[in-house]
Amino acid sequence: MAKILIVEDESMEQLILRIILERAGHELFFAEDGEEALAIYSKEGIQVVITDLFLPHIGGLELIRVLKRLFPEAVVIAVSGKGSQELAMAKLGGAVATLSKPVDPVELIALVDEAVGSGPSSD
Repeated sequence: MAKILIVEDESMEQLILRIILERAGHELFFAEDGEEALAIYSKEGIQVVITDLFLPHIGGLELIRVLKRLFPEAVVIAVSGKGSQELAMAKLGGAVATLSKPVDPVELIALVDEAVGSGPSSD
């Protein structure tokens, strides 16, 4: 089980990620923008951040840059339904992986497992 911070301002997308990740046994925290995400990350011992790239206030790309500057060990998975250029920029900014929306549940779980070092063989 990992502590995962989901940064998503769309309630339906939050719900989808909640269902997928809770079924996999993870503890979830939610933020609707980058400012809230930074506050939660610094307090909760988060292991993986899953962030949308298009957010109010501090957007996802800026969130990734700030997280990596303040917490170099931060593990970030970027998610977007807008296009591959933004996802490529997220990788350059420090995201360990990217996913296009709609998120494939199997791919998401595999990326989270890989990110926390708990691949399929450690169950």
